[in-house]
Amino acid sequence: MSVLNIKGVVKNISDKTTIYTPLVEVIVNAIQAIKSKQEQNGEIVITVKRSRQSSLDDIANIENFEITDNGIGFTADNKLSFDTLYSDKKILEGGKGFGRFICLKYFENVYVESIYEEKNVFKKISFTMGKSNAIIENEKIEDLLDIPKTGSTIKLLGIKNPKLLEGAKKIELLAKNLVEKILPYFISRDFTCPKISITDGQDIIVLNNYINSFNGIKEIDIKKNDFSLEDELETFFSVKV
Repeated sequence: MSVLNIKGVVKNISDKTTIYTPLVEVIVNAIQAIKSKQEQNGEIVITVKRSRQSSLDDIANIENFEITDNGIGFTADNKLSFDTLYSDKKILEGGKGFGRFICLKYFENVYVESIYEEKNVFKKISFTMGKSNAIIENEKIEDLLDIPKTGSTIKLLGIKNPKLLEGAKKIELLAKNLVEKILPYFISRDFTCPKISITDGQDIIVLNNYINSFNGIKEIDIKKNDFSLEDELETFFSVKV
């Protein structure tokens, strides 16, 4: 029986990552879950949870994040991928297979709750991400009698260093930073990004609205935005500025 040293995996994660890396990882997974479900009204909600104690600038520190989507949920296939180190399930989308471990680099705990459908039965799975030898701990699966909608909620709990978000505690700044980091999903020619919003319980901002808006990100027209490179095969590219 093989033993996985999760602390070692987390410790060896590149220092090039940032506090935004686990957020982007979870958001992109939510986008892909919605795409897999072929959900026409896909929606992702990022909820910011603050400390009860205000800081010197009267804006309480961010402690936790909850990311909820209405995608396909943690099916058996998705669960197996999550429970496999260096999973190749999303290799075609550029996944390296260990992104979820980045969450433990910046947050104390990761909690997953998901509803999925299996053989015409809706099931609910919940578990915590392990920090020693097992990736999935405290797993619980139950059948649901009613017919709910599928989807997942990922909770990133206990930010290890609140100072990493010191300059972006306002959700307006968080929203803009996240838009920049997942920009390809908003501007891809043949893909409609689901609605992604962020809220702290008082204000709510829709990230999609930053694209081509008055105070957001605008596309600049260029004369030639398609080109190709030829090696063994000719590959076509499209450029957006």
